[in-house]
Amino acid sequence: MSHQHRKRALASVALISFTWGTTWLASKLAVTEYHMPPLQTGALRFTLAGIIFLTYFFIRGYRLPGLKQLGKLIILSCFFLVFSNGLTLQALAFPGMSSGIGSVVGATVPLWVAMLSIFILRNQKLTIQIFIGLILGFGGIIIIFADDLHAFANPKFEKSILLLVLASLSWSIGTLFNAKKDKTIDPFYSLGWQMFLCGLLLFVWSYKIETMVPLTSIDYHVWLCIAYLIIIGSAISFVAYIYALKHLPAAQVSIYAYINPIIALILGFFWRHEQLNWYIALGALVTLMGVYLVNNAFNKQPEIEDQAD
Repeated sequence: MSHQHRKRALASVALISFTWGTTWLASKLAVTEYHMPPLQTGALRFTLAGIIFLTYFFIRGYRLPGLKQLGKLIILSCFFLVFSNGLTLQALAFPGMSSGIGSVVGATVPLWVAMLSIFILRNQKLTIQIFIGLILGFGGIIIIFADDLHAFANPKFEKSILLLVLASLSWSIGTLFNAKKDKTIDPFYSLGWQMFLCGLLLFVWSYKIETMVPLTSIDYHVWLCIAYLIIIGSAISFVAYIYALKHLPAAQVSIYAYINPIIALILGFFWRHEQLNWYIALGALVTLMGVYLVNNAFNKQPEIEDQAD
């Protein structure tokens, strides 16, 4: 790999480390401050972002994916984007759930990947480092809520926590599914289809359970949030993410997962005056330490099925 490609890839990691931390605030503002239906918010974001991506590729002469490819794209889109983002947005719609805490819960994805790989797929071994990482990761989440136990008396707060956990689990399943990459389709073109399909599925989901807002009645503040999510959160950041993965080891790229929650916590505190006390700060630090230990152990440990080859 050339020095120039490496510099651009590192710059891409630095970019997503910041931008994906800011998208939590943008989503929170849209669904809480401006009372936009959460699923409709996600539907608009991903449909428009998908159209932008696909238009670019169609202009370049790309063909429609085959039925087999389309089936894989639908499955990947459901776990990676539809469920993970749909559930997250619904959780953030609850006023008592801050964008910062939501981002920390979202950062537990590597912990779920580890548990699925070890106990369900059985293609990884449970080492002492992974075990300690899992304890710290989930223990940190408990510390975060230690000073706010009374909030659990509110069923809506409990539901929002459950939705965030399920969103992280969904992304984890999508991560494992994506590990078997389809080399017959350009990853950027695949991303465009995933976003477009996600938008359509979120529209259906929104129509079923929400009172959707007519496009002409949407507050311009909401459109600003959605525009930010489309341009910065989707178009620029996803391209940077895929570029970084193509030119750097996954372990280096994964550093964004430790920085995103910190950015989200700081922005939430200064922009929306969200609570940021020692429990939250310590819990976030412990959780991210656990995530680091699990990630580090996984990057050193080959899959069991590979060792048999």
